[in-house]
Amino acid sequence: GNLDQGANADVIMVCNINEKTGGIRIVSIYRDTCMKVGEKNPYKKINEAYARGGIGQAVEALNENLDVEIDDYVAVNWKAVADAINLLGGIDMELTESEFRYINGYITSTVEGTGVGSVQLKKPGLNHLDGVQAVAYCRLRLMDNDLKRTERQRKVISLTLDKMKEAGWPAMNQILETVLPQI
Repeated sequence: GNLDQGANADVIMVCNINEKTGGIRIVSIYRDTCMKVGEKNPYKKINEAYARGGIGQAVEALNENLDVEIDDYVAVNWKAVADAINLLGGIDMELTESEFRYINGYITSTVEGTGVGSVQLKKPGLNHLDGVQAVAYCRLRLMDNDLKRTERQRKVISLTLDKMKEAGWPAMNQILETVLPQI
């Protein structure tokens, strides 16, 4: 829930929005990637940049190490993601056997961390996920690797954006009113 410094970044993505075409490209930065972060004892995991110096340190580290120029940024907590997905009515997701083995533990910790209610899932396969369950799906990492984890995160973002395209103005307004104070 902390958007200031002091907490490691759990997810780092760089997004490019082409204003001429409306196209969006999202690239995940693996949280354990070793990068130069500041001057004193500089080489750390990139997710530590946020803990050490907040969003400013994280953006500075990404710009320097990736030779990019990030213009704007958004920092959100897991509650904001869960709230947005709940307001959209959830998303449909296919869960593998290995994902199912771990997701209920992540659901429990996400409920505890966000204060948003949810329920445990009963089976692998196609599931309709509420916001907390979708966040738990994004956080899964024990059964495979960070490549798969970031793939899950991008899949949730893509499905959420698809649902937002279908949502009417009243729903979009409610999402903005709920989520913007958490950004």
